Amino acid sequence: MSGVNTEILYSFFTLDLESVKRVRRRTGAHVISILLTLLGGVLRRLLIEQRGQKEAELPDHIYTAHSLPWPSHPRNKLCNEW
Repeated sequence: MSGVNTEILYSFFTLDLESVKRVRRRTGAHVISILLTLLGGVLRRLLIEQRGQKEAELPDHIYTAHSLPWPSHPRNKLCNEW
């Protein structure tokens, strides 16, 4: 695709679940909404601080992948049960 940066970036991290739960209780948001918001903020910071992009140069869309449970998965959440 012309004009599209096809570079792939992989990153793994750990996150204190109690911190996420504290945010969830205060805001009433779903955990997945909090995680996706964090992902967006981290990508924005990466592009601005480490890649030197200006605010106006940020892309309109970024394709990402995030683990989500299958709709028919037991208890409809991520776990190791089948």
